[in-house]
Amino acid sequence: MASVFAQLQIQDPASGDSSCVAENGFCPGWIADNFDRYLGPLREHVLLTVVSVAIGFGIALVLALMAHRRRWLTGPIITGTGILYAIPSVAAFFLLQPITGLGNTTAVVALVS
Repeated sequence: MASVFAQLQIQDPASGDSSCVAENGFCPGWIADNFDRYLGPLREHVLLTVVSVAIGFGIALVLALMAHRRRWLTGPIITGTGILYAIPSVAAFFLLQPITGLGNTTAVVALVS
């Protein structure tokens, strides 16, 4: 756990040790030295974002075409999407956890809804 917060460990200025974090509040050298730690989470974040946006776009396109072709579906589609929009993402994570478990599936379903 200490390695996660390594960039946040600020030394006491009275000790005489110089620290780029203590002086600047940011240490680009530490980030450059530990850049490999960021690649995995960055890839996962980009993957979740791209998959969620693509699925959301596909669903929105299909619903828009349905509402355009069958006008009577406009009301139910707006009501259904409004209900999904009203559920906060954090609540969706907790509601989906027993069904989809912990992992990317839960995140994608919550982000798409």
